[in-house]
Amino acid sequence: MITPLRITEFPGCKMAGMSQLFSIDELNPSSVWQKFMPRVKTLAPIRSGNDLYAVQEYPEISGKNQTVTPTTVKFWATVTINPDKNTVAQPFEILEVPAGTYAVFLHKGTAAAIAQTMNDIFGSWMPESGYVPDGRPHFQVMTPEYKGPQNPEAEEEVWIPIRSVQQPVKG
Repeated sequence: MITPLRITEFPGCKMAGMSQLFSIDELNPSSVWQKFMPRVKTLAPIRSGNDLYAVQEYPEISGKNQTVTPTTVKFWATVTINPDKNTVAQPFEILEVPAGTYAVFLHKGTAAAIAQTMNDIFGSWMPESGYVPDGRPHFQVMTPEYKGPQNPEAEEEVWIPIRSVQQPVKG
């Protein structure tokens, strides 16, 4: 059974990137990355850190309505930026990821294989954990050592927003 590397408090951050809204059945992260990567160097003056972030927002479960199965996902290809930056040049957008508790897992394998990791997290670990998903963004962290989406030896951290089953929904 999959287990988290850690349960941690994420301090929140500001990111800049590109996004696209997809139906769950037609999610195509590579199309967003293909637009983002040729332009990422233009963010260097405001960038903080060297990691890349694949962020997923689920509009239907944001805030209070967290018991529905999402049908859409807003996928982001991003980097973190200095917190004092409030604007970015087109085609970039700013995303603020709020602070909160996250379960952090390790995914090893190709990007296509991440669906199995997510199934293990939500189908095996989550029901037994005492936690439920929270309505904040989910994300994966790729360090500069990331070996690429097609490499079976690639490793990335999977951050899942959680709250205790007993904890009331905020909002």
